[in-house]
Amino acid sequence: MSAAQGWKALVGASVAMSSLMVWSTGPAHAAGSPDIEATKDMPSEALLGDEIPVTLTFANPLGPDGYNALIRDVLPAGVTYVPGSASPEPTNILPQGDGTTVLVWSNVADSLTGTSVDLSYRITTAYPAWDAGDTVTNSASVYVNS
Repeated sequence: MSAAQGWKALVGASVAMSSLMVWSTGPAHAAGSPDIEATKDMPSEALLGDEIPVTLTFANPLGPDGYNALIRDVLPAGVTYVPGSASPEPTNILPQGDGTTVLVWSNVADSLTGTSVDLSYRITTAYPAWDAGDTVTNSASVYVNS
């Protein structure tokens, strides 16, 4: 979304996961105001076809306040969101022509100074798109209205 619309792109945190090994990166920071930190946490190991818990956390340690957080996660082809596993549920689940799926949560929470917000959900991988030892990469972003 453009800054002219009053939205600031705050974080694009990428995290890699494997059908056997799953790891998360440290906090990603935005170059905006407020300077939102975002992390994605998943277990260190997952088996092909099992549900994999994902927790997205965004924090606003220094302010100023941000409002109406929107979260977007792009799942690669062969990775599926588990319906009913998030609260709130995604506002939109958008299958793309290339096989990826975009999950969007609109107006999740305000990002007030000194606060953090968690959003948890589950995903699965499917054979033959993914096999044991494969690495799956997806990208999550958080946007807030300043």
